[in-house]
Amino acid sequence: EEEVVSRLVLRALAEACRVQTDLPPGLLDSESLEVHDAPPPAYRPDPLQSLLARVETGHSGAGSGYVVVRPDGNMSEGGQVQGAILSGSFNPFHHGHEELARAVSDIAGAGVTFELSVVNVDKAPLEESEVRRRLSQFQGRWSVVLTMAPTFQLKGRLFPGCTFAIGWDTAVRLVHPRYYGGSA
Repeated sequence: EEEVVSRLVLRALAEACRVQTDLPPGLLDSESLEVHDAPPPAYRPDPLQSLLARVETGHSGAGSGYVVVRPDGNMSEGGQVQGAILSGSFNPFHHGHEELARAVSDIAGAGVTFELSVVNVDKAPLEESEVRRRLSQFQGRWSVVLTMAPTFQLKGRLFPGCTFAIGWDTAVRLVHPRYYGGSA
């Protein structure tokens, strides 16, 4: 059977490369070969890699889109994001983040999506391996939206109508004079 499979694979490769072959399939007299053509699956680039490629080429900001990562790990570019958004670096994701999400959900009466920007106003953009590591903390529990929006002004443009929730550390940084030309 392995020889038959090997011969059939070689014949298929030769045919795909438009190379003529007279390699017999090696079937028994009682066996027959049926060939069915099917279109190749559509190529779908990895949404995270597409987002990071836009960061590398300098196409960041509100108009460049976002990636929604569902609790099952499936990713899609764009899509509906509603309710409350809890932004952070989540390095690491901890109990305080979960409790804040629960409180926000109770107060807003809506679901919470975590937001992780791969671009930060104070740090270098996150590498793919680091983004995937941080995402793994949410798997099976929460949805995450990945953006290239380092500021809340850009986040607000991406998600109009959403309520943004922030932790204490982000609140302190958000009002720091250095982000406003040194002006209090």
